[in-house]
Amino acid sequence: MPVELTAVSLVCTAWVLTATTLIGIGSLILGVLEPTNTFASDALNGNIPILQAPNNGMWPDTRPGLLFRFFAGFCTVSLILQIMHLFLPVKPWLTFVFILAGVIGIIRHHREILSELSLIRKLSPLCTGLILCLAVWHLNRSIGPAINDDTGLYHIPLVRWITRFPVMHGLGTLFPPFGINNSSFLYDALFETGPLVFYGHHAAGGILLAVGLYRGIVAMSRLKSCDAIWPLREGYWTVAFFCLFPELFSGHMNGYSTDLPILMLGLCLGEILLSMSVDQSIAARRLPLLALFAAAGITIKLLFTVMGGAILLSGLILYLIQAKRVRLPRKQMRTTILLSAICTGLLIIPWMTRGIIQTGYWAFPLEFSAVNVPWKAPEITAKALRFEVNAFNFFPTRHIEYFHNEIKNTFLTALQDWLSYNIKDFWTYIHVFLPALIGLGILILLLKKRRNSTPDQSEENQSGIILYLLAVLPWLISIAVWIKEVPRERYAGSSFFVPAILAILLANHHHLPVIRNIKGKYFLSLAILLSLISVSAYSMKHPQRAWPVIFSQNTFNGFAPTPQRRFRAYQTRWGDWFLAPDENPRVWNTPFPSTPWLNKNWRLIRHGDLSSGFIEDTSPTPPDQEKLNQKPPYPLYPLK
Repeated sequence: MPVELTAVSLVCTAWVLTATTLIGIGSLILGVLEPTNTFASDALNGNIPILQAPNNGMWPDTRPGLLFRFFAGFCTVSLILQIMHLFLPVKPWLTFVFILAGVIGIIRHHREILSELSLIRKLSPLCTGLILCLAVWHLNRSIGPAINDDTGLYHIPLVRWITRFPVMHGLGTLFPPFGINNSSFLYDALFETGPLVFYGHHAAGGILLAVGLYRGIVAMSRLKSCDAIWPLREGYWTVAFFCLFPELFSGHMNGYSTDLPILMLGLCLGEILLSMSVDQSIAARRLPLLALFAAAGITIKLLFTVMGGAILLSGLILYLIQAKRVRLPRKQMRTTILLSAICTGLLIIPWMTRGIIQTGYWAFPLEFSAVNVPWKAPEITAKALRFEVNAFNFFPTRHIEYFHNEIKNTFLTALQDWLSYNIKDFWTYIHVFLPALIGLGILILLLKKRRNSTPDQSEENQSGIILYLLAVLPWLISIAVWIKEVPRERYAGSSFFVPAILAILLANHHHLPVIRNIKGKYFLSLAILLSLISVSAYSMKHPQRAWPVIFSQNTFNGFAPTPQRRFRAYQTRWGDWFLAPDENPRVWNTPFPSTPWLNKNWRLIRHGDLSSGFIEDTSPTPPDQEKLNQKPPYPLYPLK
């Protein structure tokens, strides 16, 4: 299959180049965020023994690993693109600039990076073989067909708007999902500017999952060599690996998705809060990185806003607690907090600005975020979009009826409808619900131990439980929001995984005998068993996704072909032309300006100028008959 091998080689090359670029950029930004002063820099290099937290070897290495460097680069690229896209489309020269910056970062920090890469030489043959097998499987699935419904509905079309124009005024008017302001689509657009143009969706998401799986395998390799108490960080990523493993069967391998970046950032934030709760030297400097990741998550998915805000608050409280314990200078504390605020503002402010330009709302589709601008999408459109998403997730058996007729249902009625639909597929949710039960059970054991302990032990345990609750609180809040708004598995992200992981690890750290006596190899075996149950359950529901997809026919340059849609032209009463796909609402590669929805009141802000944006004009002014007799005054950009 030479054509397929060419496609796999292109994806592999894109992954290696992306990883190198983001790790290099991340190293540069960590050089600014981590050693904010001599105190933190010396702690990072181990030159101040007193700053090594009394964790009994539970956190043996405080340096940021390749995973943190990668996602620090990811968040930095997102920040830069959000600002640049206010003025310019995402073009190939931007990709080359990022690659150059990544190379500079690799050169400047090559010693630390090579030191972390040296872990590969220490991997056991079994782990090395596992990495190779997963890589082959992963790459092979990446060239398969896009299976997520939203990929053709608005993901691919929106990414191609981004590569063609700067942020568009009123783009959400053309099609409401186009107005959902996800900054990860800017990162995705970089894959549409090089050799993978038209095929970028086969590579953009896979690399995000690949670095997480690699980190988990390294953790397992280290964990297997632990004879007694397993290090916290390696235990964390061992469990995380088996939480991520079912994602290999998802549509994230060959489509643009906002769910996978949120899942990965959530797991990274979980480790940061865990480390800040048990290690003062890490807490003394990692708040800015936590702010960068949390703010980036908010810009990627609106649902993450509540959780991201809670993470920022919990991280700040943990920082203040630990800074007080090691008696950090007030000037240093102010500097760290200010740097964290700057990281948050630099991401959030451009994100809100983009939202206002695209829809007239800084947090579309929330009606209260509306701004009085001429191109603002009607509030009824925003309400309808939010209402439909909520109805689809709560009333899967009759969401169309609920959406159109506005059936008045109580929350309990909605929950009953949701359970009646999902109870038969409970096994496909086991890797979501089982961790929640584990986390709850561990918390009960911790509280029980506190009640039965001596006064001295009680004070120590109380402190540990407070730190645990601070670390886990954002995810508990997120679970509550998830239940209320969008109770579907793909929206859960890390909300169920992280509390369970933190519960097990912190219970071990705070000397809960039931957990402390578990050897690393037994814990690893349990994690593998749970993952097999999870994967088996997923395969029962999605057998077509359970195994690698090998193509021997019906390919286009080795990739699964993108569906082609016939389209029809439609002229509004203002004389402007729009296109709509026939057969079904998936836009895919329909030329610009295409939309599944059509409205006779639409017009371009400046007639004949597609880049000017869109507006819904219901004024009674009669249309210019001369315009109505014209052919489209702008080129229709065919993508194929």
